[in-house]
This record gives sequence, C-alpha cells and structure tokens, in this order.
Amino acid sequence: MKKICVFLPRHHVDLHDPSLSIVSNYQQLARSRSLPDTVVVSLPRVLMQSAGLKALPYVQDLPITTVEGSLVGDKIPWNVSLQNCAIYSLHQNSSEIDLPLRVLHFLKPATVSSTVGG
Repeated sequence: MKKICVFLPRHHVDLHDPSLSIVSNYQQLARSRSLPDTVVVSLPRVLMQSAGLKALPYVQDLPITTVEGSLVGDKIPWNVSLQNCAIYSLHQNSSEIDLPLRVLHFLKPATVSSTVGG
C-alpha cells in the first residue's frame, strides 16, 4: 500500500491556478507567501511479505484465517513494515531572510518493522 498524506489547513485554501498535485499546490502557496498553517499527517507505507518472499494481498477480511489455503508451511512468518509515518505542521515564516516554510514535527518520520507468526 502506498504512502498517503492528509493536509489539514487552518482555513480555506484559495488557488488561482490549481494543479492535480496537492504538494505542487502547497509549493505554489509557499512561493506566493500565502500558505495557511497546516497540519500534515503522513500515513505509513505498509509492506507485508511472507517468509517465502511472496507478496500478500493487502485487502483481506479480519481476522485473517487463510492465505491461499493454509497458514502453515512456507506462508508464515510474515514480515510487516510500516515506513515513514510522520505528523508535522507547516507554517509560513515571517522573515524574508529565512526559508519560506517552518516545519514543526509532532512525530518525526519513523519506520517500524516486525515479524508476525512463527
């Protein structure tokens, strides 16, 4: 599953020439110095692999009782990795000398890996 970012601006964002990319829109706002304070929640990229390095389907009913039949043999253990989870806020710098954006991290980018089963 790919990484997902959720942008939560403090107030309505008005763009005169918006693009399909939210990141490009925020870069445009930063260049024009009209960026609202924004909280960004970067949900992690999820990677699951069986011990035999066979990719597992991401969408399954919970609890998982079968993976192509049985859970025994070469299908377990599973390696699960949550990559690059972060929560931060973007703020427009008031000084012309500094970079246009100030970033405050609530949760710095983190990765967690684990082996499930055995």
